[in-house]
Amino acid sequence: MPPVAPPSDYCPPLDRCLEGDELLLSWKTAFIGLSSMTPDLGRDSSQERFLSDTQTVRLLQRPFNAFSTPTPQTKAVFQTLTAAIHLTPKNDGRYDGQQLKSDVVWLTNAAKIDEISALRIVIIELQSRAESQLASGLTEEESTSLQDIVGTPADALSASLPPLSTAGAFESESNRRARLARLYLSERRHLLKVTEILVRTALSKGLFADRKGKRKATLDWVDGLGKTILNARCSGGTSFEPFLNECLLALRQRIDGLQSGSGFQADPSEDTDLELEWGKCLLLEMIHILQLMFTMVNSLDSLPSMSFFLAWSRFVGEYAFFDKFGLPVESLQVLVPPFQSLISIISLDLLKLPRMVEFLLNSPDDTPAPSPDTHPPFILDTSSIYEIHSTLMAAADSLITVAGPMLFAWGIILQTLREVVSSRKEKLDVEQSQHAVEGFPETDTSTTGEGSSSPTQDRHLWTGPTPPPFSSADGALQRTVLEYVLKSVMHVSPNLDPIQYLAKCVVNGTHVFDVIYNLASKFCTIFMSEGNGEAGLRMRMVLLELIRYSRDWVQYVPEVISATLGVLTADESFWSFVDRSKLPDDFDPVAAFLGDNDTLTPKLLGVALARFPLEILPLLNFLKALSAGLHTNKEGKLSAIAILESMESHTQALPAGFRAYDTIREEENTNQVILRADMRLFTDRGIRTLSASHNQKNGAEIIPNGTEGRVVDDSNSIVVQWIYKYSGLRHLGKLLESVVESNNVADNLSHLDSEKGITTETIKLFAVLLTSLRKLSVLGRDPGATEEAAHRLLAEASQGIGQRSGDVITVILAVFENEIQEPRHSPADEWSMNLLISCTHFIFALTPILPGRVWPFLARSGLLDLDGRGGRLAEIVTSAEIVTGHFDFLIGCIRVFEALVEEAIAHAVARKATNTAPTRFAKANNLGTGISVQVMSKVILAFVRALVDTFESFSNWRYAVLDEKLEIGRRILTVFDTILLHTQGIDDANDPNDKITSMLNPAASYLMEVFLSPSSTSVAISPLLGLFSDGVKTPHTTLFFATTDLWIRQTISALKFSTTLIRVGASLGRQGARLETRIFQVAPLLVRTYSASISYRRPVVALLEAMITSAASAKGEPLSLPGHLGPQTARNFLHILSRFSRPLEDEELDMGIWNLMSAIVSSRQQWFAIYLLTGSPPRESLSKSGDAAKERSTGDKHILGQALDGLATINQISPKSALVMLEFVASAGDYWPWSVSEVHKRQEVLSSLSDYLDDLRFRINVTDNNKSKETCDALRMSSLILDIFAIYIHYAQQFGDTSFAKQLVSKIDWSIAEKAVVVDGYNFSLHANLKKNFEARFPGCRLSSFRRTKSVRVELGSNYYYNIDYARKMLEHDSSWLGVRGSGLQGELERANNNLSVIEAQTLLLYSWRILMLELSCVTLTDPSLQELMIEVVTNCMVSNSNRNLPDNLFEQLVQVDSTLPDMKAILFNTWDSIKSSDTNLELAMATGDVEYYRPLLKILFLSLRAHMGKNTTPPPNSPPAESGAGQSSPSSSQQQQHQQRSLLPSTELQITVLDILDVVVSRGFRNLAVRIHENPLSSSPEDIALVTAILQTALHIPGMEHSHGPICNGLIDQDVARVAIGLFSWSDRLAHNNGGDPVYGELAMLFLLELSSLPPMAEHLAVDGILAQLSSAQLTAHTRRGVHALNGPHQRLYSIWTRGFLPVCLNLLRGIGPAIAPEVAHFLNQFAAQLTLATNTFDNKSATAAAAGPVGITLGMASEAHSLALLHRIVEGYRAGGASSGVLASDIPSLTEAGWNAAGVKEDVEYWLANRASLRLRLLPVSPREEEELVKEKPVGMGRKAGGVAGGCESRFEERVVGELSAVVGLLSE
Repeated sequence: MPPVAPPSDYCPPLDRCLEGDELLLSWKTAFIGLSSMTPDLGRDSSQERFLSDTQTVRLLQRPFNAFSTPTPQTKAVFQTLTAAIHLTPKNDGRYDGQQLKSDVVWLTNAAKIDEISALRIVIIELQSRAESQLASGLTEEESTSLQDIVGTPADALSASLPPLSTAGAFESESNRRARLARLYLSERRHLLKVTEILVRTALSKGLFADRKGKRKATLDWVDGLGKTILNARCSGGTSFEPFLNECLLALRQRIDGLQSGSGFQADPSEDTDLELEWGKCLLLEMIHILQLMFTMVNSLDSLPSMSFFLAWSRFVGEYAFFDKFGLPVESLQVLVPPFQSLISIISLDLLKLPRMVEFLLNSPDDTPAPSPDTHPPFILDTSSIYEIHSTLMAAADSLITVAGPMLFAWGIILQTLREVVSSRKEKLDVEQSQHAVEGFPETDTSTTGEGSSSPTQDRHLWTGPTPPPFSSADGALQRTVLEYVLKSVMHVSPNLDPIQYLAKCVVNGTHVFDVIYNLASKFCTIFMSEGNGEAGLRMRMVLLELIRYSRDWVQYVPEVISATLGVLTADESFWSFVDRSKLPDDFDPVAAFLGDNDTLTPKLLGVALARFPLEILPLLNFLKALSAGLHTNKEGKLSAIAILESMESHTQALPAGFRAYDTIREEENTNQVILRADMRLFTDRGIRTLSASHNQKNGAEIIPNGTEGRVVDDSNSIVVQWIYKYSGLRHLGKLLESVVESNNVADNLSHLDSEKGITTETIKLFAVLLTSLRKLSVLGRDPGATEEAAHRLLAEASQGIGQRSGDVITVILAVFENEIQEPRHSPADEWSMNLLISCTHFIFALTPILPGRVWPFLARSGLLDLDGRGGRLAEIVTSAEIVTGHFDFLIGCIRVFEALVEEAIAHAVARKATNTAPTRFAKANNLGTGISVQVMSKVILAFVRALVDTFESFSNWRYAVLDEKLEIGRRILTVFDTILLHTQGIDDANDPNDKITSMLNPAASYLMEVFLSPSSTSVAISPLLGLFSDGVKTPHTTLFFATTDLWIRQTISALKFSTTLIRVGASLGRQGARLETRIFQVAPLLVRTYSASISYRRPVVALLEAMITSAASAKGEPLSLPGHLGPQTARNFLHILSRFSRPLEDEELDMGIWNLMSAIVSSRQQWFAIYLLTGSPPRESLSKSGDAAKERSTGDKHILGQALDGLATINQISPKSALVMLEFVASAGDYWPWSVSEVHKRQEVLSSLSDYLDDLRFRINVTDNNKSKETCDALRMSSLILDIFAIYIHYAQQFGDTSFAKQLVSKIDWSIAEKAVVVDGYNFSLHANLKKNFEARFPGCRLSSFRRTKSVRVELGSNYYYNIDYARKMLEHDSSWLGVRGSGLQGELERANNNLSVIEAQTLLLYSWRILMLELSCVTLTDPSLQELMIEVVTNCMVSNSNRNLPDNLFEQLVQVDSTLPDMKAILFNTWDSIKSSDTNLELAMATGDVEYYRPLLKILFLSLRAHMGKNTTPPPNSPPAESGAGQSSPSSSQQQQHQQRSLLPSTELQITVLDILDVVVSRGFRNLAVRIHENPLSSSPEDIALVTAILQTALHIPGMEHSHGPICNGLIDQDVARVAIGLFSWSDRLAHNNGGDPVYGELAMLFLLELSSLPPMAEHLAVDGILAQLSSAQLTAHTRRGVHALNGPHQRLYSIWTRGFLPVCLNLLRGIGPAIAPEVAHFLNQFAAQLTLATNTFDNKSATAAAAGPVGITLGMASEAHSLALLHRIVEGYRAGGASSGVLASDIPSLTEAGWNAAGVKEDVEYWLANRASLRLRLLPVSPREEEELVKEKPVGMGRKAGGVAGGCESRFEERVVGELSAVVGLLSE
């Protein structure tokens, strides 16, 4: 019974588990956490806490029966835990307490485990129900939707869809309990596997080391746990025997369990899948137990004791070594071979062959016999050796292959024993004979004495299996024991020699060497995929020892060679060798092979060397194995190359009739001979003589005269081994030349072996040698030396090749080209396919070394379709590989393409640079810098086209090996992703040819055309989406890790490529492409992929974020993610997401999920957003019923609540976590204002953030580059906190709550403002020098080529702006990259990134500060301290801007933030300085339409000018303040007047500044803007014209500027702005088409003309130019003549032009010129008869007709129109009445009444409305938000125009303004 313990990490409190606050960590999750496919574990991880828990350790110490049987005590504990006081019933649907207890009882009875363990399993099932339901299959609606999407059944996606699942079936009791049963089996299996991993770690030298052999120090606790388990189970850790015996017992129990069944159900046939799961679980447990046993057996430092050895032999003998271990279910049969292989290897390792042979050979003659109370080695235990031998003999009789290695080793041991016994017996006989001769009488007397006996006599007494008693007193007894053991095994079968019989049975019967090969190549590799592969390597070392000790008994035969090579290489493929790292020497079979100079090296490698080149293949294979091991000699040269370069013998079969040799030293009878003429090794085809016709002797071509040799065989033909030193590399190069049909050279020895076979293996050897040299360069960090070694290797191999053939590279490439052009490729042509495959290996290995040889070859090769005539690649794959199901050639071509792409990227800078320093880049020929970009682009594009075609159909092919399918899919998508990222992820140059990776652009464009096309014709999309479905079906196993790893990698590649495609599409404006739509449609597969494996979670989250962000940026309504998910699926997915990475701790995943949540709430995904913020779907959020609440509850706190919980204790979480939580809360409040109510309820959050903000200021240090990351985090968090404060203050203000705002003003440390308003971190010298040094080092290249684009997601830090990873890939071969002590380009780029990150963070903080200031200004505007602070903020901003040294793109972003800050007088001069200090001319910017930079600054300029419109001007910032005092005397009246006049004059600096502004911004700016509008109206903004007009208006109203009207008008006239404005007005009707039919530019032009006409000199200028006549001819004027009404929507803009433009301009002209312009004005106005009539009738309310047609409402514009017309009427009539006295003739001035204006009627109507104020108030109609605010919110200010006292009594500011206008009308028309 497990002891009742307090809550722990293994068993947290039950209530917290049921509430979802604690998630139980299952044993499966614990196993995944320890496997190599999961994120690294940290010291404080939940994994460590769980596994180190006391209860967990207790279970790990008894892994075979961890779950104890139920007892009354466990039942009582269970009842206590689930009592009502602890298990409170809930009505929210989270769990059913009764159901939970009944499930525990059922599982306890069915599995016979204790209630506490069962309870934990039931809770795990409850907590993982969302994952289980997703894994159970698609809902009916999802299945229907997906079937509609995929179309035909032949569609790749259609064939891979998950099965259909219904909610009712899932919730049934039978299904729930079946899940419990499976979960129970999973828990016990994974618990056992975790134990095996921990023990293996404790006994390993580097299980958790990385690929470079460095052990993770943070995982020392894993090693400690393993040792704890061993100490508990192995007698304090001194002996493994107790634990091993427990393993044997556990194996027997599980074998019995296979026969008895699971017992989960009365009738096993009811659920065959459950019974199948039971069998699979037991088989896997048996395998893990055997793994555990092997680890302990292999770690034994001594020979095993007889007790365990006998127990093992009985176990395997009872089941005949499981040789016929068959299972009725085929799906389980795959587990049998690994199980049998472990049985075989453990049996072999138990014999401890090396130690046993050493023990037998080195036992001294006087070794004492073991005492009875000791545990002697099993070989000395005479009581049981007979039984063991009988068991093994029975296995030999049955020819059991599984027992073959053990039988072979046992035979070697017995033969050694026989030799030892025989040798010692002979020695003893000699000693006794000598003793008898020297002292016969004494000896005779002693031997006849009573009680005496001799060893020989004693030996004859032992004839049965019962051993004699041991006596330590007799020193010779040891020998008698060995003799007895030998006799006991020799007499098992009296009629035969058992040793010879064993040898015959294992070699000829079980074919032991074939068994060794299979074990090494097929089954050891299974266990090499775990950890760093140490277990598999140990197994191969055991097999290698067996081969080593067999060399004295077995000849050099092909079976031995094959078995040895299998052990050395594990039949490793070339690509596995390429991808793996160097094996540790302690467990490297190749290292052990080379280190054995006594047996293995001389008897295998030495013999292979001696037989070369008569037998070429064995040596080639040995050299490949040695090279793949990366082993070097003392000089650092690869051992394989060293051997080839110094060959010392040449063995060949002489042709019949060859007599050019003589025998020598015949008396020695050694068959030695000597050449009497030069012998050519290679001759022209057709020439069969070997005699040299010339004296050319170049290495391997000729064996010179006088060379001695030895005849080694003359049975058939004469075979001679010439003692001759030569280069094997030259010989192999010449051999390859002989197979090229175009050459005339033939190898005389080629008839001895298959020509293509030898060629294939030779090319493979060169590929392996080049790859090994390349890998050594990575290990040794000396690429230059290794590259030179590769060049020497190729040069040496080319020495013997004729000039016409070129070199060895040319020869091999010619072989490849000849083979691909052969029309006979078929499945039966295996040699030809192997030759092609080996050539792909060589091309791959050659590419990084000599790319200049590969690109031209592929450009002219027939492999690819380069000229539209088709390529041979597709034909070969179709005709041969698809038929056989093996795709090695296709994979080889894909890997070659990968290498080409990587090479093109790696040397992109070298190719761009026109002049390089003497570095590696200087080797142009080696790097292929002479290859044109066009050739490279052509080859890459052809490859991409071929691979796209492959990808479209590869999922439908038949595969003999599943791993090949996974490899093809993963590799294709990975290289596609690489191409897109390196073309679209960096370098945003406008011209693709200017990009540093321009050679990839055509391929990238083709990929975007295929995958991002808006059409539905792309066939490549379905296979891509089909990989998502494959991800859902990812196998979960504890054994076959290699396949599972490839499966996961393929799915991750699909997810990452899809993410890249969507981000690239969004950055290029291709949102809504077919791919994006399809991915949204298969969202059910995505969410199931997320839950299928922990490894998928990060890439799925990144893909979902990209999808949502892209959809939100598209025009129109975005695609809805929940709209493509079933309701239950969406709930389950969000339920899983809400847990983040729990129960594990993965901070990167947590951050990704938070980023996804932020994207959801800010991207118009309403359903998801509401669910995240409320914890329930939108409809249910509004539901008030309890049933709905119960149904929607998931037991999880909504995401917003979790974020607020974290922020309430923000000082206790990491900065990364704090950042993403702050960003989510800020985004939620920004896009969903009602969510701020949650913050309002959690005031402690605001308090926590306030305190944290005060602490953050101490972390900000923009000058310390080493702390840049901490500074960025602090700045970014400060920014987000300020955002949250601003959002909350805005929210609280709506309810009149200003308490927090006031509290914040008084509490916050405003020193943070200093850091917010000054962006001073930019390091100008750093960036300038970096750009200068880079472009000097690499001429022709731009530093901006490494700049990231919008296609990739970036984070602040050392990889923010410039992509360091890509830069490293392109520049790491140059010495300037690393430099000295971090002074290289890498360090400079990182420092630049850090600096720009700080600038970005400062800018974001500034933006947030601006928002907060605006909110605080609305709430606490009367606070003097806040006003002073805001003034200081703005001033500092402008000073910072004017003194800036930021790059343009960053400064634009900065000043856009500054533009909306509050304004005061003092900032005018700083603002203008900031504008003038710009690198870009303002005039040029306005002319080109690039005013984004200046627009915000002009807004600040406008606001600052307005500050000077007060009564007195403000002196410049540097002028001294005016002094005044009480003691000063009062000035005289004249002095006062002069002082007043001087005070109205602007200061000299202000006057100069304003004039400068009017000249640059108004005169020149308006002209340039108008020209830009005419040239490109689409890129222009009406806002700019309005802003310039506002600046003009404000500047003119600055007191005292009227004295400068002359200079102002001169500047305006010089730029001819009046004509430009009139022209803009004339064209505005045509420009309206670009603004939705709105003639906005007409109104803006009239407003500008209005401001010009307010200047008397300009009014005169306008009159002279005939402004009214020009306006009359405009099309807009013609429209206005027809009559426009204020309340007619289409006419509103024209009405505004009439009331705000025409009428005020006429008034200004009359005011500025006087009577002379009156006739023209009157004629102009009388053109608008229809409009004057409408104006007259606007206020008519007397007649019924008028009442019916009267105004629906009275607007401020109507009142203003009446006021202006009344004033014009008054002026015109005055001039008419004055006549000649006015300077004009009355007859020249027409009256307005002639055109329909009725002044008396208007006066009467207006008086009516003024008298009926209540009626007027009902008719008031605001037409703008501002007017509506005046009507609803603003009170009258008592400053309206008074006319006869009728203006009083207004109730709103809007009414006051209307009444004021109407009162003025009455006043004007009354006089």
